[in-house]
Amino acid sequence: MAQIKNRLKRKKINIRISDRNDLWLEKYSEDAGITKSQIISMAIDNFIQQKDAIDVMGQLMQKITAIEEAVKIYDKEEKING
Repeated sequence: MAQIKNRLKRKKINIRISDRNDLWLEKYSEDAGITKSQIISMAIDNFIQQKDAIDVMGQLMQKITAIEEAVKIYDKEEKING
């Protein structure tokens, strides 16, 4: 139960943003009916998901490269051994 409470605990941060970003946030906030904080939180969540996906893609590429190298070695041995 304590773990769930810790995950739900919100942190407050102060950031500086450009006038352009603030105007966009203000308009989107009004249009969507959600707070600027919620928009920024969703943007961070989205960024984390994208970063995680990119990391997984890198790991997959390493595994694909390793498999391709293993296939090359296997093919060479097959040619040598008939």
